[in-house]
Amino acid sequence: MNGMNFAGFDLNLLRVFDAVMQERSVRGASRRIGLSQSAVSHALNRLRHALQDELFVRAGNRISPTHRAVEIASDIHDTLVRLRVLLDPPAFDPTESSRVFRIGANDFASSVLLPPLLQRLRRAAPHVSIRIYAATALDISQALDLGQIDFAISSFVEISARFGSLVLCQEEIVYVMKAGHLFGDERLTLERLAQIPHVTVSLVGVDDRRVVDGFIVERGLRRRAYLSDFDLVERLLAEQGLRLWVGATVPHVLTIPFILSRTDMIAMLPRRMAEQTVEAHGLRIYKPPFALEPISFQAVWHGRNTADPANAWMCAMLTSVVGELLQG
Repeated sequence: MNGMNFAGFDLNLLRVFDAVMQERSVRGASRRIGLSQSAVSHALNRLRHALQDELFVRAGNRISPTHRAVEIASDIHDTLVRLRVLLDPPAFDPTESSRVFRIGANDFASSVLLPPLLQRLRRAAPHVSIRIYAATALDISQALDLGQIDFAISSFVEISARFGSLVLCQEEIVYVMKAGHLFGDERLTLERLAQIPHVTVSLVGVDDRRVVDGFIVERGLRRRAYLSDFDLVERLLAEQGLRLWVGATVPHVLTIPFILSRTDMIAMLPRRMAEQTVEAHGLRIYKPPFALEPISFQAVWHGRNTADPANAWMCAMLTSVVGELLQG
């Protein structure tokens, strides 16, 4: 801390820093911790002087953290959470709690897991609510580190030891087309796949520098940037002198059934998601003409929350919901 006098340092300034970091606003931070805006501003000035860094700078109507602020934010938030648990161990009664669980989720979790989860919550915890954030728009690692979300649900292939995780399910990948397509009841072959325009799903934006070899790489996490292994399909087709025909690329899986119902296109979907859409949209499921590894979906949370009773309860709820889906 640049040779500062730690013995005389006011630790309450860290609560103010954490609140401003979460809210990106002095006004929001003042509401969060019950101080006036002027008290928050005064505390920030004292902290800037102590750390010899601006910490936050004005960016339009909000404030943006400096490199130094981002560098220390996760450790400060983690320390404050641990102190809170140490001094005031949390109790959790789902029948009385009004807890809001913040979850970063992909389309699969939102469409397949969320409806039965909310159905169960309405019975077991009527005052608990869920707030879903699009996983595609999040740096999940940072959001978990800063406590901006409680859980993330996605298809992770690498999870750092600082995170807790729970495997929810493994999903078979299938092809989906409009019923009555020109191939009708015929079995899919590589040759037929090369004749049909595909709809693909990209979970990232243009020039997203987190993407490396088809995976979104964040600090301590690696997850799929695409729901299906199109590299494998392209390679298998190329071995037969064929090419994959991509007719459209979309950012959301949930748009695909609407596209397929109005076109002669084809797409790859997790089986449970496909099964939910085929009847309503007049679609049909086809087995791929090659072996595909199932996609694994996991719930991930920050390790500091593993002992939190609310965290453990939500994990149990997710496990129960998935168990019912598997039995169904």
